[in-house]
Amino acid sequence: MSWSLVSDKKNVEALTTNTADFATIIKTRTLFTKYLNMILHSRSMIANETVLLPGAKASLAGSARHAYYSMVYDCREEHDVVVSGVMNFEKRGKHQWRYCSVTCYEFTSLPLAGYFDDETMVESSVGKERGKRKFEVILTCNPTRRHNVNEIDVSNCKFGVCVVRLVYPEEDVLEEVKPTIVSIEKNNGAKNKIKKT
Repeated sequence: MSWSLVSDKKNVEALTTNTADFATIIKTRTLFTKYLNMILHSRSMIANETVLLPGAKASLAGSARHAYYSMVYDCREEHDVVVSGVMNFEKRGKHQWRYCSVTCYEFTSLPLAGYFDDETMVESSVGKERGKRKFEVILTCNPTRRHNVNEIDVSNCKFGVCVVRLVYPEEDVLEEVKPTIVSIEKNNGAKNKIKKT
């Protein structure tokens, strides 16, 4: 698949000068989505499935003592997405990290408005995993605003990146606490149910 980089450049320039018409905007977004899908495919990343483990050193341009699990979410179709993980726990008498957060980003690297951290995250009622407390964060375009549910409104960016960040984690727990991402039926004000595939 290929397309003219010259015409793409002109489309992007038109967008930045506010002279673009609707057709140009749609064309540029379509080309961007195709390009992004090619990048994800080349890195074996599947939206709503693949979670990248943090590298040996900082995987993003932050502190080397911050570990970032990254995953691509896609809420453009008839489903929401659930990111599940483990809340902080003690092992050998000490907590396994200092801070945890779940944040969604546009592909422009701008964060979305909502996020969760250790202070705001509600423990999942699904149960414990080997005695560890779990969390579930629902990425949805139709949030219910219930106080006991972790929801991030992604209606302004239905296709983006979700990052789970651990600050000062113990290195031997990174594989053990790897989060998961899965598609579920779209929330219509009722309780979300796992989508069978």
